[in-house]
Amino acid sequence: MGTVNVHRCPVCDGHERRLLVRTRDFACGGAREWRIVRCRRCSVGFLDPRPDAATLAAAYPDDYYAYAPPALRLQPPHRRARLHALLRRRGYPVPDAPWWARLSVRLLPPGIAAPPFVAGGRLLDVGCGSGAYLLLMRELGWRTEGLEPDARAVAAGRSVGLEIHEGTLETVELPPERYAWIRLSDVLEHIADPVQALGAVRRLLHDEGRVEITVPNIASWSFHLFRRYWFPLEVPRHLLFYTPASIRLLAQRCGFSIEELRIWSHKEVDVVESTRYWLGERHPRLLGAFDHRPVRTIYRKLFAPWKWLADRCGGGSAMTLTLRKELH
Repeated sequence: MGTVNVHRCPVCDGHERRLLVRTRDFACGGAREWRIVRCRRCSVGFLDPRPDAATLAAAYPDDYYAYAPPALRLQPPHRRARLHALLRRRGYPVPDAPWWARLSVRLLPPGIAAPPFVAGGRLLDVGCGSGAYLLLMRELGWRTEGLEPDARAVAAGRSVGLEIHEGTLETVELPPERYAWIRLSDVLEHIADPVQALGAVRRLLHDEGRVEITVPNIASWSFHLFRRYWFPLEVPRHLLFYTPASIRLLAQRCGFSIEELRIWSHKEVDVVESTRYWLGERHPRLLGAFDHRPVRTIYRKLFAPWKWLADRCGGGSAMTLTLRKELH
């Protein structure tokens, strides 16, 4: 198994680091221990050593979730009404919603990451997988394009008529200043050189455009609880592990200002899966009982108040940033 030593921090070029945790690939199997270190200057975590290109490619199984053919989810009528109420407020050409849906959205907005609508605007989803997000945004009126390195995912997306470029930000030439919205959702943690990647994103974004980035938060309460068993570590596919301080520094270094930084949680999914990893290694005989749906449901509900409090104290398991260009 090939690896590459990391001599400088990928975010700030610092040399000093400390061991954060040792872990292994609990999601896809493999006994190899991977070492995550934390930069003493900017606080980002990263694999050192990290897998080389061949090893990293082999770490993605054929049934990886992002490779499944995309499909639009049918929402129940009450959820669809609330969704339309929110999208109308953001300028989308969708049917009007009843009064109760408009009121409920004002009181309790649904958790959807739909950008403000730009008529005729182009949207680029970097690391789009097979394009489920592109399919939804196309239905909502965007001109959509995707960028994806895996040929299997690209083929699945193109089979439903999506425009997906095969490759990465470094290997595919796209027109500069073309896009009104660029999305990197659960992508930046897979990229070994985030400074180069966001530099490429900046060139593709037009001056009034925005970038949306979502990454796991290694400063979260759930990471401190589970450590090596934390579900979003997902080594060796994830190469970097961001904190609020390190993602802010990265954005500023690459010529962006931060309009919003939201810290939140994927409900309790990381707690449930992290617990499965812990049981699988420490108490495997209990894993079968834990995997019964009623047990998992009760467990999730017990953690819900803790996760709610973590989100409001900045300890949620994920971060979503909205960035704009700094114009000089």
